[in-house]
Amino acid sequence: MYRRRGLVSAKASGALTPLPSVLTIVAVLLVLLALAAGQLLTVTDEDQRAPLFVRPHRRVLAISLLCFILFLTEGAMLD
Repeated sequence: MYRRRGLVSAKASGALTPLPSVLTIVAVLLVLLALAAGQLLTVTDEDQRAPLFVRPHRRVLAISLLCFILFLTEGAMLD
């Protein structure tokens, strides 16, 4: 009955306790990580010549500052 509805519906109906729900999600994420692991950290000759850290552009810094302020004010409103 719960196969068609999915994990969220089974959890919402009370059929699954928190531990099996978390373990199922962790298992799915580990499988997805194992499938993508080969493409995550590929090193080429170009990568070895590139610097390890590059200073971000001013636009990126400005956007990050705006995001910081936004999250700061959102947290203040929730308190």
